[in-house]
Amino acid sequence: MWEENDILNKFHISVINSIPIGAIAVNSELVIADMNPAMERISGLSQRYFLGLPLANLFFTLFEQACAQGLIDKLQGILTTKTPLSTEAGFSPERGERICRITATPLAGEEEAIMGILLMVEDITERKRANENLKRYQFMVESAHDVIFFKDLESRYIIANAKTLEAFGLSGEEVIGKNDYEIMPDKEEAMQNVRDDQLVFKTGEPAEIIKHMTGADGKEYWFQVIKVPHLNVDGSMAGLVGIARNITTLKQTGEELKKHRDHLEELVEERTRDLEAERERLAVTLRAIGDGVIATDVEGKIVLINKAAENLTGWTQRDVSGKPLREVFHIINEKTGKRCDDPVKKVLESGGIVRLANGTALIAGDGTKRLIDDSGAPIYDKDNRIIGVVLVFRDVTEKRAMQEELLKVQKLESLGILAGGIAHDFNNILTTILGNINLAQAYYPQQADKVLKKLETAERASLRAKDLTQQLLTFARGGAPIKKIISIAKLLQETTTFALSGANVRSEFSLPDALWPIECDPGQISQVIDNLIINAREAMPEGGIVEVKAENIMIEAGCALPLPEGKYIKVAIKDQGPGISKEHFQKIFDPFFTTKEEGRGLGLTTVHSIIKRHGGYIELESEPDAGTTFYIYLPASGEKLIEEKEVDRIFRGEGKILLMDDETDVRETTGGLLKYIGYEVEFTGDGAEAIELYKKAKESGRPFEAVILDLTIPGGMGGKEAVAKLIEIDPEVRAIVSSGYSNDPIMADFREYGFSGVVSKPYKIEELSQALRAGKG
Repeated sequence: MWEENDILNKFHISVINSIPIGAIAVNSELVIADMNPAMERISGLSQRYFLGLPLANLFFTLFEQACAQGLIDKLQGILTTKTPLSTEAGFSPERGERICRITATPLAGEEEAIMGILLMVEDITERKRANENLKRYQFMVESAHDVIFFKDLESRYIIANAKTLEAFGLSGEEVIGKNDYEIMPDKEEAMQNVRDDQLVFKTGEPAEIIKHMTGADGKEYWFQVIKVPHLNVDGSMAGLVGIARNITTLKQTGEELKKHRDHLEELVEERTRDLEAERERLAVTLRAIGDGVIATDVEGKIVLINKAAENLTGWTQRDVSGKPLREVFHIINEKTGKRCDDPVKKVLESGGIVRLANGTALIAGDGTKRLIDDSGAPIYDKDNRIIGVVLVFRDVTEKRAMQEELLKVQKLESLGILAGGIAHDFNNILTTILGNINLAQAYYPQQADKVLKKLETAERASLRAKDLTQQLLTFARGGAPIKKIISIAKLLQETTTFALSGANVRSEFSLPDALWPIECDPGQISQVIDNLIINAREAMPEGGIVEVKAENIMIEAGCALPLPEGKYIKVAIKDQGPGISKEHFQKIFDPFFTTKEEGRGLGLTTVHSIIKRHGGYIELESEPDAGTTFYIYLPASGEKLIEEKEVDRIFRGEGKILLMDDETDVRETTGGLLKYIGYEVEFTGDGAEAIELYKKAKESGRPFEAVILDLTIPGGMGGKEAVAKLIEIDPEVRAIVSSGYSNDPIMADFREYGFSGVVSKPYKIEELSQALRAGKG
């Protein structure tokens, strides 16, 4: 056990030297008596040079002459008024134009005489320039002295700054899109990097690792690497951000630092006669620090606790002296509620500075929970033995709340953009539908041919409305494709021709006759083609050519593409526009990202989502003034292509149909379609009633030929529950599922739920008749 005065003195020195805020102590003559390492880092000036010199020497070096003189005058006033001072000042241009907050506290000695002033200097440049720094984000990453990189969930580099490329000795093309195993010569080091990445993805927590690495120059280096999860707007994991700092020099200079520390301890021994005065001065310093500070011995028992720590923990110095830290400093994981490891134990095991993980909460004596940020550091004696631990922590609850509120605002703004864009497109479509119906009414019956054309135009606009709602559903969670076997060549030709109708852009096709069929949702894949063709058209306002090509390819094991081996159709859509800048490549599929003034940023996001749900892959290549090419890879089907000559045919039938839908207009309209193609129709708005009607019809000897069940009935039994009951009554029941929510998984896998067929609202009479015919098995 060591003497209290000794630990107090060591502790105060350790606190001053470990806090991130600059500290300067001056006597009553404004002569510098002490300056901590943080002040050296902030000012870029050496402590040894200024110790014993007037404070004016330091200030006139850091600040403009008028600013420096003003600060000195204010400090002179403190010696008279004993009133603390808080002000801001900017470094001179040659010192880097840093902005600092300076807090000056008078230090009282015996009989309350002013023995000097404690200056706390905090660099607030980043806080002041936060908005400007956000705009310069890309520049900062590229110009940073540290290695900075972004990786996706497969540990592939998607962003790497110049320092990263320098460390590997490779170009951006050799790094981007590859993982460490593909670019590092030491495969064991590479695999460990990937394992570290996977740990971050699995836990969702940041990780700090000390890494040994052989550089491109063949030399040995040490890096301190911090890896932080990178999240999407919806909170899902997108990858990670890594920052690595070269600490080789720090490791090499360890012995030199120890020599300086030994020398300082010798000076402290020589100044034993001033111990009490020094203790009093540092006690004032401790009280002036805004962060909570707790010091313990090596057994984890509390020796000191400052006023800020008392306020945060709810305990006083008198109550906690000699108590184990765990009884006072009760910290838990914010998400799990589990108690965190003892920070004293972690510091003693590491022998260095240890930081708490993000999301650490402190439970005060009265039960109050606060989010905190803290660090722990060892306290050494003159023989370099650890004699205790100091913890410095602060309340960050309000800061976290502000960050979360800002994120909410950003999400609301994004939803506003989405809603405005959808409303705009829908209003245009509804204008077309309403206008053509009005014209048809005006032409009838004198001009029957014109009535038919206007109704056909209204029908096409209605199908566009269906595509628009499908785009929104596809962008939302779900959107499972309703697949069938088709020819991609026909879909490419029809969709491209329609998208370019009336434009000054023409298309050129290269579509071999022997293309394999694919199994897909034709509406969704048509949407993909339509979005890419429209992008190409808009990239060529002065006109040009869109090249559309398709070919059969085989993906083999070990291929660079992230796809399973097998047969695929490769589609290429190329424009002659100005191209896409490299800086936008990684953002091009992000939600709400757009370079168009009135764009919604959903087109390519929807394209990416659809291709992914079809088990495919999309990539692009582009050069300035050389156009852009999108490549789509879709799995080929091993099944035979069904002839499509009957796609637009109406199949007539007979018998009774039971139609269940909660919307009266839908029942009347669909009932009219069913009667037109030959069926008798009975209606119901709820699943429970549908079951009773079906049971009575079966018992009467005139059963229903089929039932059409709406999937969602607000406040009642929907199609999923109803079909299960109907199967109990009649295992051979022919049930067709109908819904406007095509993203429901039942619509894609309807047979697994007992249905015989499916129709997605809105549907044409041809689709309805074909669903009833297909349901016969």
